Amino acid sequence: MSLLTSAGNQQQGSEKVATHVAAVFLGGPDDREALALACRLARNESVRLTLLRFVLSREDDRAVAATATSDDEADADIQVVVVHDDQDDDPDEACVSAFRREYVAKERAAYAEKAVAGPTDVVEALRGTAGAYALLVAGRGGRQPPGLVAGLERWAECAEVGPVGEILASDESLEMGSVLVVQQKTARPAAAGNNLTHRNSVVYT
Repeated sequence: MSLLTSAGNQQQGSEKVATHVAAVFLGGPDDREALALACRLARNESVRLTLLRFVLSREDDRAVAATATSDDEADADIQVVVVHDDQDDDPDEACVSAFRREYVAKERAAYAEKAVAGPTDVVEALRGTAGAYALLVAGRGGRQPPGLVAGLERWAECAEVGPVGEILASDESLEMGSVLVVQQKTARPAAAGNNLTHRNSVVYT
């Protein structure tokens, strides 16, 4: 399911130009679905896709992991190792790795990763994309890393678009492009073929 907030057609004339599209990725099923949809858009040779991924800086990630697990320092340290090193079962890492392998490595798309200290940095970085992309694709939100989204719910005045969509679409002075907000729905497994699947999200190749 998706919801489009359109900024109107800003392209003038009939000259064929590249359309710059960005997928915003914090993590979680909705963001994976948003990336899968953005990959489908990137099949069009006139689309220039960039994945904008936000990750917690190491110190802040350790603090969040320690707080979330236990007051015992040794147990917290063990949890940090699990968070960073056990990526085989992490659907977000699997999705991004597939994208980098099938799109970035083959020069079909670009990848930008920004380490942030918390939600405030995420908001500032999102606002910094103003004017850079004709379309931004974002997940509605939910089950994302708590250190990245804690407190962002106050931005979500419109529940249908979620906090990231609200930040991107609410301030007309930022001259954002159109915003497409995606929510993952349970679906039948994808048919066998040349694609990469993970928990109902597909990175198309």
